[in-house]
Amino acid sequence: MPQLIGRVWERDDGTTIETDCGLIDGGYQTGSLRAAIRASGHKSRLFALFGRGVKAADVPMLQRKKSKGEIRSTDAAVPWIMKPDASQRGVRNVFNDTNALKTFLHRRIATDSGRAGSFELSKGEHRRFCEHLASSEYATETSGPHGTVLEWRQLPGNPDNHWLDTTCGAIVAASISQKVHFSRMAQAAPRRSGGKSKRSRVSYL
Repeated sequence: MPQLIGRVWERDDGTTIETDCGLIDGGYQTGSLRAAIRASGHKSRLFALFGRGVKAADVPMLQRKKSKGEIRSTDAAVPWIMKPDASQRGVRNVFNDTNALKTFLHRRIATDSGRAGSFELSKGEHRRFCEHLASSEYATETSGPHGTVLEWRQLPGNPDNHWLDTTCGAIVAASISQKVHFSRMAQAAPRRSGGKSKRSRVSYL
C-alpha cells in the first residue's frame, strides 16, 4: 500500500501525477486493514471503503443527519460519506451508495462516445473489461417513499463483479480528491466543432 499511494505516476506527455486518494475494500479482514492503514503513514489519503446498497425505502445517503467529524460528497451523482473510525484513532472510513454508483456508471456507458458524460477508455483491447461491466450484475427498478431506485444484484451463479466494484470505487476516489465533479461533466453541453466527430462507438458496450 505505501508503495502505491506514495508513487508518482508519469503520463505519456511527461506530466507527473501524485495519488490523492486510495480506497481499499473494507469488507475483508476489516480490523487488520484499519491497522495497516494507520501504520502505513498515508492515513490522510488511504481509506477503507464500505458499499451500502441504499434502496427506495431508505433515506438517501446525503439526506441523512450529519454526524460529528463527517465529510460528505458535494456531488449528487456520487454519494459517499467519510467518518472517523471508532476503533482506530486517525483512521477514516468511506461509505458509498452502490446502487447510485452502478446506475451512474451504466448510464455513462450507455452514452454515445463523444457526448458529454460518456465513459471512454484509452486505445487498447478492452472487450473483456467492458463485457464484465455490462454483464456481471443486473438492475431491478423499485419505488418507495424516497423515490425510484435501480437496485443492483449479481447475476445467477454469482459471476465475478470485482472490476465493476473497483471501477465504482475509482469514481468515488476521484470525487473525494475533488479533482472531478461528475454531475457537472454529465450535464455539460457537448463541444461543438467544425466537422463531425471522428470517434467511433464501441459496439460491444
